[in-house]
Amino acid sequence: MSTKKSRVNIEVDPCVDRRLTNRQSLELLVSYIVGSKKISDFTYDLSSGGMFIETQYPLSVNEKLIISFELPHNGISFELPGIVCWLNSEIKTAANLPLGMGVKFLNLDDLQNEKLKKAVEFYQKYSEKR
Repeated sequence: MSTKKSRVNIEVDPCVDRRLTNRQSLELLVSYIVGSKKISDFTYDLSSGGMFIETQYPLSVNEKLIISFELPHNGISFELPGIVCWLNSEIKTAANLPLGMGVKFLNLDDLQNEKLKKAVEFYQKYSEKR
């Protein structure tokens, strides 16, 4: 009797919510590039895994973008690939959030991930003291 092993290709959805990271309310100027367009808006919150961008004109779900922002407390700049995972729009609204889009960062290296985690921790401690 022969046993045949089959390979199964499983595509992992990058937008499946596996939020294991803390989010921190934080307003940062953020620029993002989609195709040849550069757009600027503000963040509503930030985590080491992604951010919510407040915008009247959200992109489409699954649209990829390059996000650029600078952390004001230490001047560290980021330019990160991301994907739009969900929208808070006039059609589907989460009452506690402004209009905008949830973006997940893609392909972060360990150093970028660590810098973002430390930044979120810093802002959480800062907001607790206020």
